[in-house]
Amino acid sequence: MFTGCNKENVEDFGTGKQATSFNVSVDGGVKTRAAVTDLSRYVMEIYKGATATGTPAVHKEQATGEFANVVLDDKQQYTILFWADYGTPTADGGQPDAANEYNASDLKAAVIAKQPTKAAFAGLSRFTVGTDDEAAYTQVELTHAVAQVNFKQTEALTSATNTLVVKYPKSYSLNVDGNVVTEIAGEVTHTFTYPSKAIGTLGTSYIIAATGAPKTMLDITATLNSE
Repeated sequence: MFTGCNKENVEDFGTGKQATSFNVSVDGGVKTRAAVTDLSRYVMEIYKGATATGTPAVHKEQATGEFANVVLDDKQQYTILFWADYGTPTADGGQPDAANEYNASDLKAAVIAKQPTKAAFAGLSRFTVGTDDEAAYTQVELTHAVAQVNFKQTEALTSATNTLVVKYPKSYSLNVDGNVVTEIAGEVTHTFTYPSKAIGTLGTSYIIAATGAPKTMLDITATLNSE
């Protein structure tokens, strides 16, 4: 999706520091239903160390998947978290856009801000500057950060005015470092309208799903036209 970077992109910023670029892409359609080419918000958080802990040294949001001229300390170990979705980037020090479907202000605890209509993607890069292969850790491939749930009607409906209300009993936040989920307070309700009598998909939810061994989906309730 984006141009690659190579050793020529690295600049010397003085003793012990260098700058490089990170290029972020979504799996190119291999693991998705279609190629993802229209993402509008990319988020990067930089942590010094082997894990993402505490306050990030950098939290940056932008409209493209190339994070250029990132200054790094030589011989330093880093964990860098990435997020991408269809929202509007938040300016440095600014307030998030109220229309954003996901709250990505802390990628250790990303949450759904409002009923999503589109998916979100996440990934990370973990490396030591000057030790690991730069060409490998600067090319970051994101995968799904949320589960897609489709609600399908298998028989024709009697009315072309239909409402589907779905309730999930639990909700979760996502730590991009390791894809760890944490249960948070609150039942989640998603509402869909379906203006047709025809067989079809009544609505599509995106949720941060619980993980485990085995992975288990939630027991949900659904009401169609008060039934």
